[in-house]
Amino acid sequence: MKKQTSLMIVALLAVTLLAACGKKEATPQNAAAAPAPAAMIVVGLDDNFPPMGFRDESNTLVGFDIDLASEAGKRLGAEVSFKPIDWNAKEAELSSKRVDVLWNGLTITERARKRSCSPRRISKTARSSLSPKGRR
Repeated sequence: MKKQTSLMIVALLAVTLLAACGKKEATPQNAAAAPAPAAMIVVGLDDNFPPMGFRDESNTLVGFDIDLASEAGKRLGAEVSFKPIDWNAKEAELSSKRVDVLWNGLTITERARKRSCSPRRISKTARSSLSPKGRR
């Protein structure tokens, strides 16, 4: 349960971080109230990445990322639409605004830092493997 709560917090931070990447403009002193949250968030993801996002036997998009993004949208008061994308073109999808956020794991490289607005790591994952005792 703690792990699930932690992942939800990370996901909400990711959405907030990406939403906050826009250009800042000077705000007049008599500014109106902040606008309502986006009515629709288009989530770009790889739909062939079980268990994170994939199609079930009825061709419905399911998986951990779908559940997490749906919950994040609910908490933000926004509807979430999922758009499967070619993961090799993810940066183009994001920069052309065909999707609002990317919802799969990204490795932060220097190139990625320059091409997107992700100024810091929001989660850390590690790879590990298990093997029978005595084998490596």
